[in-house]
Amino acid sequence: MLRWMISAKHRGLNGYYTTFLPDRFVQLQMYISESECRLLNFEAALNRSNHLILAYTEVPSTIGLDKSMFALRQTAFERLIEYYETTAGDKEEAIALDRICARIIVDPRVRQSYVAAVGKDDKRQQLVVKDLHTALRVAKQNDLIFLEEGVYEPPPWPPKFNEKREKQGKRRLKPLFEFARGVHVVGASTSKTVISGSLVKHSKGMLILRRLKLQIGTTPESDDDAYFIEGDTLIRQCVVESPVDTAMFVISRSSEVPTCLSIDLSVLDGQETCKRLIAFEVHKLARYA
Repeated sequence: MLRWMISAKHRGLNGYYTTFLPDRFVQLQMYISESECRLLNFEAALNRSNHLILAYTEVPSTIGLDKSMFALRQTAFERLIEYYETTAGDKEEAIALDRICARIIVDPRVRQSYVAAVGKDDKRQQLVVKDLHTALRVAKQNDLIFLEEGVYEPPPWPPKFNEKREKQGKRRLKPLFEFARGVHVVGASTSKTVISGSLVKHSKGMLILRRLKLQIGTTPESDDDAYFIEGDTLIRQCVVESPVDTAMFVISRSSEVPTCLSIDLSVLDGQETCKRLIAFEVHKLARYA
């Protein structure tokens, strides 16, 4: 019906019903958006709102733009935020499928790493480890790493390591998660699976972070940050919180080899103190040398 209102011609005017019955157009959009949100199809609700706003502006006879269309999109996004904050942020069957398909399970409740058989035939195995640092160290290219609920913080560097750096005239390195290859890291919950601290990604492979809360710093004075130095990174179905001055740096080694950061169906929260959530730079790699 909405597409028909946009394209239908009446009295020699394309989009006649959209132009002269904008309240009905918005009402139909509201019904569809509400239905999608109740079915937890937030992506469909937001994409449909974006498409309809664009299509409405392209109707030749349209003079003004009904601001309530933007209010409907904002409402859908607010529902998404509430869903991420109060639930696991996804359907139970989707979470269960990711857990089964993962090659590495990270569970802070286990005492030591072990190998578990998956499936009735026991032909496929999963490695279960206690912390994310270990998982990233043993992961292979394109591995799926599943994080159970918990707060994951990078371990500190050995004291002798930083002492040696200082003797060499280099600065001390802060704890961070290092993504040295392309992997898919998916959490069990957007509200209770938290990666907290600094991280750096410097691999040509694609890094996917999904269904997680990324906590880059806990206070405005924190020196935590995230660096994406090479390849592609996709942040999807995540909540990114950061009160620091600049949270994420996207850095290309050269203008010919760009670094790409994509953020999809996610919430970015600067907590009222972050000045720049994302900064883009070229040829500035000395900070992690």
